[in-house]
Amino acid sequence: MKKKCRLIGLVALLLMAMAVLPAGANDYRQLSISEMARFGATHAWTLTYKDFAASTSTNTALAITNVVAANTAVFFKGMVLNDAFSVETTNYTGSCALIVGNGTDTDLFLASTELASDGSEVYVKYGPPSTYAVTSASASITNILGVTNVTAATVVTNVTAAVTGTILGHVLYSSAGVIVATFTPNTEEALSQNVKGQVTLYLQLITVAK
Repeated sequence: MKKKCRLIGLVALLLMAMAVLPAGANDYRQLSISEMARFGATHAWTLTYKDFAASTSTNTALAITNVVAANTAVFFKGMVLNDAFSVETTNYTGSCALIVGNGTDTDLFLASTELASDGSEVYVKYGPPSTYAVTSASASITNILGVTNVTAATVVTNVTAAVTGTILGHVLYSSAGVIVATFTPNTEEALSQNVKGQVTLYLQLITVAK
């Protein structure tokens, strides 16, 4: 009897612990070798319309977080819409926009992307590419090669183009952090009204032990 009571107690504690976890938290799925080759990722994070159950307010966005361990590099590889989101009974133009960020930059990994089955849904989207800013640089050249008879000659010209690269969608978490998927409905709808929909985010996670 004591063992049975202890087991029931453990199950109750487990259910309570699960209840306080935010929707979608801690549920990365490690990919199989064949999936890794196909998607160029190590993990997948799948979110469905069921994650919207508590978001019953009209015109209200929902942010769902997933944890990232300290000393982990995160490379966002892409998004696949497995099943378009839909309210089905609405008279409005459907919308369910998704952005993905790191808790500081809201769309660092994925810019706003439509997931609703209204004809403009996006089924596959890669993360943002690297961007490069090219700036002009000037140099003043005198006494070329140490020739002193050129002291009066000054050459001013654009001699270099400084290229600064910014890698978007790649982040190293030096301390524990989060990835945040934020869903925004049509202004006349609540996310909980969706009765279908599933999207998967593909990530490469590299954790370095220190």
